[in-house]
Amino acid sequence: MLKDALGISYDQFTFPRDVKLSGKLYDADSADGGGARAFMELLKPEGAEVLAGYDHYNWKDYAAITRNKYGEGTAYYLGCMTDDNTLCKVIKGALGSAGVELSGYSYPVIVREGTNDFGKTVRYFLN
Repeated sequence: MLKDALGISYDQFTFPRDVKLSGKLYDADSADGGGARAFMELLKPEGAEVLAGYDHYNWKDYAAITRNKYGEGTAYYLGCMTDDNTLCKVIKGALGSAGVELSGYSYPVIVREGTNDFGKTVRYFLN
């Protein structure tokens, strides 16, 4: 079921050395897509949308960050530790697509909103 929800598989990982990220998360004018740090899972998309891949001659065919629709929700998978800017883009995109308004707040403060059993709006501020 997890494979269905994520739309990816992997059976290899490695440790990055000067591996940059590239893809949909980054502007065409961006000189640098940030980099993979500490570890890299070599993700094989199996239905998931690739948001970022590895900008490296050995790892260019693998995904680094993916998004997949599942049921009424969306699953994001980060296959590597990223730089702060990339992580911020992923979190803002995920929260925005979930309808969470970030007005007046910025990363690393995360705001989540819902309705409790009494019909009252409840907001969660996470850091």
